[in-house]
Amino acid sequence: MSRNQADVDAIMLDLDGTPNKSKFGIAIVGVSLSVCRAGAGAKGVPLYKHIQELFGTIELLMPVPAFIVINGGIAMLAIIWPCKSL
Repeated sequence: MSRNQADVDAIMLDLDGTPNKSKFGIAIVGVSLSVCRAGAGAKGVPLYKHIQELFGTIELLMPVPAFIVINGGIAMLAIIWPCKSL
């Protein structure tokens, strides 16, 4: 099987053959992620570094967490599960 991430993804899409990926569904993501992780392992680099190389980005930027993650989700909890005290 090919070690090229794009080739594996294209093969999965061709095998599925549906416009909305309904035949294989979420399994396509699992296979793609597994191939990505295997590629990082084969090169001996961390997964984030492998993905950085796949996309050809020079600068590594850390993702910015959403506000609800920072405040512990208390605001959302109050909306979903109203009670007198949290």
